[in-house]
Parts: sequence; structure tokens; C-alpha cells
Amino acid sequence: MSLLHAKAPNFGKRDPRSMPQTRRKRGEAVREQIGFPYQPIAQRQSLINQQQHTRLRQQPVITDEDVYPQPPARLTPRSAIRYQPTNQQQAQQRPRVHWLVWAGLAMFIMLFGWVALTALGNWWQTTLDDWHYGRPRTFQTDQNVGHFNYASHFVALNLNGKIEVIETQPQNPNQQQSTHMYIVATLTTDQDLAPVTLRFEDLNGDGKLDMLVFVGNTLQIPLYNNGVSFQSQPPGH
Repeated sequence: MSLLHAKAPNFGKRDPRSMPQTRRKRGEAVREQIGFPYQPIAQRQSLINQQQHTRLRQQPVITDEDVYPQPPARLTPRSAIRYQPTNQQQAQQRPRVHWLVWAGLAMFIMLFGWVALTALGNWWQTTLDDWHYGRPRTFQTDQNVGHFNYASHFVALNLNGKIEVIETQPQNPNQQQSTHMYIVATLTTDQDLAPVTLRFEDLNGDGKLDMLVFVGNTLQIPLYNNGVSFQSQPPGH
């Protein structure tokens, strides 16, 4: 046989006769088991379960939102919602105040009320005195005290705390003789609005009318009648 007609070796396929005896028997056993020519191999149970699970996952899932109507979505997040506490919760959250605080508050109200009432009373009394006595405080009266057999006219004044009483007799022709001015007292500057009033009575029992000078509601100053005028001491002293 020449080289040109020699059979080329088959490198892609192997001759079964050239395989070892053991491998040939093993291959025949496999072909007998799976059948020859080729038959489809049964799929494993795990692969079937996996395919069924994949089909189930691909099916649409029906939830409660698809069956029951849902309320509209909240525009405000729950973290931003402020809930109003009930009356009971407000009562529980309200802090308790110690009783000393209420006692102090009551005393403060009483003190403030006393000051306010005192100021109101002083203002009202000053207003009444302005209506009755004017400014400066002035009081006038007529009384026959036996001076020169004529009735006398008396004017009591509070001029910036100086108490003065002026006696005149309009019917007496001798005005210089019948006119007298008495400096009764000098008060402090804060009593320049105290009203001055006069009252006449026999203080020493000599039968002559003496004069009592009242300043406000507390001070009274006596002046004694000597027959022609008034003096601070009783006659004969």
C-alpha cells in the first residue's frame, strides 16, 4: 500500500475496540440503562418543584388592599401630626401648686386691696373737702360773742399749714377796733389741705362764749374770750 492510499488516522473519534475492556463494559451498561438510541431522561423532582415555584411567583398576588377599599393617603406624615390632649389628660398633666403660693398670693391681694382702698378713701375725702372748703381751706360763720355789742363774722383759713382766724364786725362803725386776726397754729407742710372749722361755747364758765378751732378731725385749739377779743390763755392767768 502506498503512502497516498493509506487511511488517515482519526483523531476525533476513538475506536471502541481500542478502548480497554473495562471501559467498554461500563459504556455498554450505561447504554442499556438509558436505552439506545437516546431516550429523554426524567427530570428530577427538585427541578419540577423549582419550576412550579417560579410559575407561582410570576402570578399576581391579591392582597387586602385589592379587596377592601383603603382610605386616602395622608398628606401629612404622622411624625408631624399634633394630637390635642383630652380634658382628663390636661388635668393629669397640669402641675400642682404648693399651698404657700396661694397663701402668699392671697396676702398680696389683701395688701394691694388695702393700699388701693386707702388711696381711694383719701382721694374721696380730699375731693369732698375741695367741694366744701375750697383751696385754700376756708370756713366762715357768724356769731355774737359780746364784743362791742355787735355780731362778729369769723373767717378761718389754712394758708399752707398756717391756721388763721379773722374776726370782723361789718355793722361796727369802728372797723379798726373790731377787726382782729388770730394766728392759731402752724402745721407741717403735708397738712396744708386739712380743713379748719370753728365752734363757740363757754369753756371756763365765765358766761362768755369761747372759741374752739378744729383742724381736720383730730386737732382742736381753744381760744378764750376776754370781752373784746380772744386769747390763748383763760382771763386772769
